[in-house]
Amino acid sequence: MRKKIGIITLVHVRNIGAVLQAYASKIQLESLGYEVIYLRSYGAKEALAFFKGDMGSLRPHTWKFNIERYGKFEKCFRMFKEKKLGREDLREYSSILLGSDSIWMPKYGKREMPAEFFGNVPFPNLYSYAASSGGIGDPVLYSEKQRNALKKIKKITVRDDYTKKLIKELIGRDSEVVLDPTLLMDWSTQVSRLTAFRPKEKSHPYLLVYGGMSENMIHSIKKLASKKHLQVINLAPYSKAFEYNVAVSPMEFLFYIQNAELVITSMFHGVMISMGFRKNFIYFSSDENRSKKLSTAMHNLGFNRADWIWDEKLELPIDGIPYPIDFDNRLNVARSHSLAILKEIAAGNDAR
Repeated sequence: MRKKIGIITLVHVRNIGAVLQAYASKIQLESLGYEVIYLRSYGAKEALAFFKGDMGSLRPHTWKFNIERYGKFEKCFRMFKEKKLGREDLREYSSILLGSDSIWMPKYGKREMPAEFFGNVPFPNLYSYAASSGGIGDPVLYSEKQRNALKKIKKITVRDDYTKKLIKELIGRDSEVVLDPTLLMDWSTQVSRLTAFRPKEKSHPYLLVYGGMSENMIHSIKKLASKKHLQVINLAPYSKAFEYNVAVSPMEFLFYIQNAELVITSMFHGVMISMGFRKNFIYFSSDENRSKKLSTAMHNLGFNRADWIWDEKLELPIDGIPYPIDFDNRLNVARSHSLAILKEIAAGNDAR
């Protein structure tokens, strides 16, 4: 019988990046021989708060798009084994991992994030993998319960320097930066196993848009698309400014990235998945905290900040942001290091 690994993170949220992180973690741990169970650690009120946060703008013209999009997530959710924390015999698990995701934000909206996300779990072999504070760095915002929960984690790994600094200030512990799980994946191989999610292929080459866009960016995107003779396909959020708005599941999202001529995004995982496919991309910052989350990985993979965060006042580069010459080598080194750590903590070893 395979050993079990429990993962505590955001479960069943209508967020493309959260689902792809969970899927990537699942695939990597299964490849190590484990049965992966997602342990739901929050109740109906928290779930409703997460759902409202994922809904985005609830205007009349967005309802059809959102209903279709969120309905498609259900098919993806069926790919995960999930059990309620507290009803499961944790003695069967070799370890429990916290993350990956921005699970260490102090609050989600007005509600405090569940203490279980921080480590308030009655289990000895507790670790974090690539957890993040979502760019929040002020320790004053965290409750005593959250601080005490963090102290229970045997080995803390995070995905950005901002979270690393925060953990040091909160509990005086050192942590290690590892790759977001989506960067551990060979997505080109993986999509060949996800044919049930393959969307109808587009007959015309397209530029893909993912994330909120300012009016200035929308104008620049249309201008660039016209220059390159590309359609513009927008995946989320819905925008009247674009002719083609497509409601996709996280797995469909992979195919759209894979087949795009260029990706323009303001989202963390828009960049992560683009890099996973080695797809040309342009990132611009609509949220400073999101850029903070990205900054460590981008620096470690050889991007200069002035290169990867595009100033929307400038004309868009026609072929996207160029990859550093040594990108592949840096990514391979970072993958090997992060996978070794994941293997170690999955086994339940105390590596402090």
